[in-house]
Amino acid sequence: GGPLDFGGPPRPGFSAPYPVALDNDPACEAVYPTMAFVEDALVISWQERCSPATAWNVVARTVR
Repeated sequence: GGPLDFGGPPRPGFSAPYPVALDNDPACEAVYPTMAFVEDALVISWQERCSPATAWNVVARTVR
């Protein structure tokens, strides 16, 4: 077969040309980016929060 599909919801506008910001909410703070290859996909992950009073969330995107 083909590349593994991680089954996440489709992201509008997530086709070439790819967006500069991958954040869930570009108005939030994003830190600690990491990249890794899983099968044939590049997985980019980071932590994101929208204010000092909120918890950090881990976000991951795949790019093929």
